[in-house]
Amino acid sequence: TGTFITLDICILQLEEEGRVDVRSTVERIRSQRAFSIQMPDQYVFCHLALLEFALLRGLLQDVALDGFED
Repeated sequence: TGTFITLDICILQLEEEGRVDVRSTVERIRSQRAFSIQMPDQYVFCHLALLEFALLRGLLQDVALDGFED
């Protein structure tokens, strides 16, 4: 659930401010909800889901995914 909470907060932040800080959002959630987003895959999923959201909403035109590994 921590992953979905992070996505919800980040999507709202992206819509309202036009930018998002996943790391600080995760840190804030973890300070209130221990053991949220523990696995690297969960953190990467948040980033990729936000990129997909931004692309679908037209907030981004193109994204280079250099540095993301399969």
